[in-house]
Amino acid sequence: MSEAPLPNENEIKSNIPFKYKALETYNFSIKGNKYLLKISYNDDQLYFYALEENSLFQNEFSLCQNYDQLKLIDKFFCLFENIEEIFNSLKRIISDKNLTLIKENKMVKIQVYNSLTNKNFNIYLPQKEKDVNSTINILTKKVIDLENELKIVKNENNNLSKKMLEYENIIKNLEKNFNDKLKQLESKINENKKNQNKNSFELFKNSNIVKSEDVDLILSWFDKKPNKFNLLLDSKLDGDSNSTFKEKCFNKSPTIIFVKTTDNLRFGGFTCVTWPEKQYKKDDKSFLFSLDKKRKYKIKENEKEKAIFYFQNTCFCFGSGCDLYIRDKCTSKDDNKVGNGSYDLPNECELNNGKKKFKVLNYEVYCLEF
Repeated sequence: MSEAPLPNENEIKSNIPFKYKALETYNFSIKGNKYLLKISYNDDQLYFYALEENSLFQNEFSLCQNYDQLKLIDKFFCLFENIEEIFNSLKRIISDKNLTLIKENKMVKIQVYNSLTNKNFNIYLPQKEKDVNSTINILTKKVIDLENELKIVKNENNNLSKKMLEYENIIKNLEKNFNDKLKQLESKINENKKNQNKNSFELFKNSNIVKSEDVDLILSWFDKKPNKFNLLLDSKLDGDSNSTFKEKCFNKSPTIIFVKTTDNLRFGGFTCVTWPEKQYKKDDKSFLFSLDKKRKYKIKENEKEKAIFYFQNTCFCFGSGCDLYIRDKCTSKDDNKVGNGSYDLPNECELNNGKKKFKVLNYEVYCLEF
């Protein structure tokens, strides 16, 4: 490749360029915007650099990692003995189209598919900050380039001189208003964050189980974010009988159930179909979750037919292995249980921290609106 990657911040300070053994350059498109990704390495480090080419200011994102730092990102890197092997593996992953570039706020996320675990892991490239003077210098350079170009073509097109004046006026206005607009933008961002946090908190403001810091996690589990969570049943107020569950929650969908145990563990399940009576029911979007572990467990591909079931006066349950089994009068009985028959749980006691059975302190059922 013809162009070397830019140095990281430490290298800029020490004025020592990043010396690399090999460099690969790739083009990506994110929502119509063009991005250039460079990956290079030397004996000790792997260097990632992304350039947002569509921007007037050409935003830059970069990350430099040694072997030990890469292993902390994901166990995938533990499969390789050195930086060179990791570099060659990433080349193969990109050629197999198993690497995706995603823009997130002031970061570029490199999402890598690990074929061994069938899961993705992420490498985050932070954006290099620019100060006002740097931005003005870039704009000034562009003006100088335009001036030189206008001198060359002036005899062919006199209209270019007019455009040059327009550009100069634009640059002057940018220099004059840049700081004010930046402050306005920061103020709007902070205001939007406050409003977003306030609106998110309102979704579960009366819950005895869901905390305000859980809301963003819960919303992240859905491709399309719910607008409302309407409380159907609170066992503290409505009781814990199966008949009450049927009365208040049947013929309602989708629903999400939050359970809190007497050991203060919090977990639950989601289904987008209505609850059945005396039979299993299929749901290919159902999942279990742990609020404490901040994890979501999807329904297995071959178990979607047995996502949920309900037995009158006995229990309601997720999965054929009683993956989450809540019995009638669950707050007075200690034989509610967890398992791992239909959901992608690493072990049968995953939700309850190693214990099979538990006693419910209370549970809440919500109906979602999108």
